[in-house]
Amino acid sequence: IALIDILLGMQFTHVAGIVAALLGFYASLLYILSILGKGIAFAPLRIYPLAARTKPNRITWFIWTFVGGITVSSYYASGATDTIWVPAILTGEYFITAVLAIWYGEGGWKQDRGQMKRDLSCLVGAAISAFAWWWYSVPEIALFATIAIDLFGAYPTIVKAYKRPVTENRLAWTLTFLSSSANMLAVDWKWDISVVSIAAYPIYMFTANGLITLFLYLGIMRKNRFIRRGH
Repeated sequence: IALIDILLGMQFTHVAGIVAALLGFYASLLYILSILGKGIAFAPLRIYPLAARTKPNRITWFIWTFVGGITVSSYYASGATDTIWVPAILTGEYFITAVLAIWYGEGGWKQDRGQMKRDLSCLVGAAISAFAWWWYSVPEIALFATIAIDLFGAYPTIVKAYKRPVTENRLAWTLTFLSSSANMLAVDWKWDISVVSIAAYPIYMFTANGLITLFLYLGIMRKNRFIRRGH
């Protein structure tokens, strides 16, 4: 009851930011466990083995770790206090996932030429983003630069979600998308120029996470149709 009273006394954007952070935390926990081949049931609380491990793309998660750190710094400098919690929690997940991807992930240099060129472009883009952050020292410039680089990092996982949905955890990505949706509600949508820099990252995260989640569900639908046809 005390917790409810506290939440009722807070601004709506603050509550939405907390909800987004909690959903992001649970999504991160589920994703990390799925890399280890484990799932978690919250009622009753138990851990169980999964039929297939999640195989994170190494390049995606290393870039996201780097970009996540820059994004959190940019957000803090831009004054986005209510919407900073989701990128902060996600950056922690990015780092842990990047480490686990060394052993359990896929991608990197042992792949076809097209994938290698794409991954190299992502790494170069991340380096350019770091240079822009250092050279201009303007939070807004760094924020939009990192969003572009983050999208390059997301591309391998977006493709993988569409072509091989079994290699990703659908529940974790669903919670991540719901977290992004709640984070949109944490934005103070006042009609002036300052909202552009504050809302840019939540809008991007909502779109990118929604796309990955959509592809995972479409992949399951394609698989079910294939089975029903007797193939």
